[in-house]
Amino acid sequence: MPAGERDVTELVEAVAWWRADLPGARTLLAEAAMAALISGRDGDDLVQLALIDETASRFDVDDLINRAANDAGIAEAVHANLEPVVAHRLCRLVLRDELGPRELTRWAHSRYHHGAGDESIDLLAALDDEYDDIAEIDGDLAPIVAAIRRVAARILARSD
Repeated sequence: MPAGERDVTELVEAVAWWRADLPGARTLLAEAAMAALISGRDGDDLVQLALIDETASRFDVDDLINRAANDAGIAEAVHANLEPVVAHRLCRLVLRDELGPRELTRWAHSRYHHGAGDESIDLLAALDDEYDDIAEIDGDLAPIVAAIRRVAARILARSD
């Protein structure tokens, strides 16, 4: 993927992470904005996003995101449905062993319960229930973890 496309993808992903209120979103936003600036994108709001203050309110950050998205030329992308972007990032983190499989299933289950309308996401919610059942009796979690990883790979293999 060309650098110019990667920085835009990273910034959209960071916005999706922020809007999903997931851990580390503020740092991810700042890093993605900095990467966009380094790759040649420009704009005062993008600079402000790269230097985001930890004390800024959610409202102020949301407003800054909208302005920085205009600077970066991604305004349309950040106003689209970003749930698939979040799912892809979570799956990628699981497959890189940067996030536990349980966190992926817990997110899918808490976000969608069993009604995502997406077979793979619904399967993750069901695997979350199975994980609970097996963990409760101190059973072997390896088959569940392997199944979660297979579903994560399937989600990444498709383009939503």
